[in-house]
Amino acid sequence: MPDFSIRAATPDDLQAVHAVWYATETIGEANSPPPGAPYAWLRHVLRTGRLVVAERDGAIIGFTGVIERGNLVFLTDLFVAPETQSHGIGAALLNAILPRDGRTLATIGSSDPRALALYIRARMTPEWPDFQIMVERARWRTADFDLGGVQMVETAPMEPDLLAFDTEISGRLRPEEHAYWLEECAGTPFWFQRAGERIGYGYVRLAPETPLQPADMAVVGPVGVRDSADAVACVLAAVGWALEWSPRAHLLVPGAHPALHPLLRTGGMIEYVETFLCSAPPCVDATRYLPSDGAFF
Repeated sequence: MPDFSIRAATPDDLQAVHAVWYATETIGEANSPPPGAPYAWLRHVLRTGRLVVAERDGAIIGFTGVIERGNLVFLTDLFVAPETQSHGIGAALLNAILPRDGRTLATIGSSDPRALALYIRARMTPEWPDFQIMVERARWRTADFDLGGVQMVETAPMEPDLLAFDTEISGRLRPEEHAYWLEECAGTPFWFQRAGERIGYGYVRLAPETPLQPADMAVVGPVGVRDSADAVACVLAAVGWALEWSPRAHLLVPGAHPALHPLLRTGGMIEYVETFLCSAPPCVDATRYLPSDGAFF
């Protein structure tokens, strides 16, 4: 019998859940900043999705979360306290939270082979690498790329047409995440237009979501286009706009996305590589969609 129990999280658990996440993310780092209060993404998962914890002797030692939108169930988090890893806790958490009703399961997994093995055993297949790209204003150069007349036009928050466009490209209706990007991340929504025609949409977010994200770093995403031929121009335009406001911009770029190579040519640097997994591919067209991040895709 396991010496831990699994239960649904409550608001009173958020500080302990946050501490597990922070301890896992800062393993081996001697000079990490204080963890601070639970950040907005955890509150968002608890409020609009499902959050489950593993508990031993009254202490939370792991947690997992999912966001369910339409037919897609996205695993946002799976973290186990460093001192209790490799003892079956992660598998028990996944078993408790993942549905078995035929809906599509997906997640973005870290480079930890133990985590990838858990997801694959849960019927999710690795589809492509996701590259965390950092672009610094001092290194940014776009002279080699013609944006082809693409313009960014700021739009009203929660505009129905933009939500519908995102639903078409990302594969699920998710007004909850749009509200999160606007309210918690200082997000600005845009249309990408050429000659007055809308060819894509996207967000640039200026507020940090975790204590490990630099305060002077913008996040670009999601960005979606109807035609993959427009993907490069739209992503580069968004990065250029972000760098007008922040000295650094961060993106999560699928390996198949046309903007990956241009971003590296224009000064971007790969900081980390993750893996997108899905139980019923294709979940989304990775040549037309650049995700918001690893937590909400």
